[in-house]
Amino acid sequence: MGKLSCAAGGTCATRALLKGALKDQVAAFTFAGSYYAAMKKDCELATFGGAATKAACITAGYAKLTAMGTAMAAADFYSVKTAAARTTWSTAQDVINVAAAIAAKAPAAGTVGFSCAAAAAVAPATVGVRPACAAANCCMGYKALPADTANSANGELCQLKTLLKGKVVTTAASAKATSCYVAFTAAVTAEQDGACIEGAVRTASAALSVLAAAYMMA
Repeated sequence: MGKLSCAAGGTCATRALLKGALKDQVAAFTFAGSYYAAMKKDCELATFGGAATKAACITAGYAKLTAMGTAMAAADFYSVKTAAARTTWSTAQDVINVAAAIAAKAPAAGTVGFSCAAAAAVAPATVGVRPACAAANCCMGYKALPADTANSANGELCQLKTLLKGKVVTTAASAKATSCYVAFTAAVTAEQDGACIEGAVRTASAALSVLAAAYMMA
């Protein structure tokens, strides 16, 4: 975890941050130890906790621990709060951190993998609004099997217009907090055939226009 020391004749930064009784400082070091253990376990996985390397995972973990220590100090976590209040605060912080971890890994609006499924229709409209995809992408509808007549679950995603296949999420990404350390588990995906939904709509509209023109000329 690194060496903790106090400069000669100075004030120990760790003790100054905690500003609590010895038992509270022991509790703080115990928390840090539990956090480190959870981080070490996650970073030693083959996925490196979602980071590029083990070292990157550990660096990110320490940065988050520093931020957590700052938040604890601001909340007078050890110097003022009771044990029950600490539990309440930590539980609420875990919820926030888990949500943030999942959101950080989610595709940005309009990018490949972003859901473009239409929202529920709002009267008097009969069709819900579909989120827009980036210029190079289209809203692609995926089917698990070629014979399927309906798109698969979670199977309407932004994808490059030039592709006819893409990855569909079969198991959503998840995250779990242990001593305020958040371990992220990536989504499980499967490759499926797809076709641009907007493209199909435009093709149908064009066909109707041709048919109408032919009818008018008859």
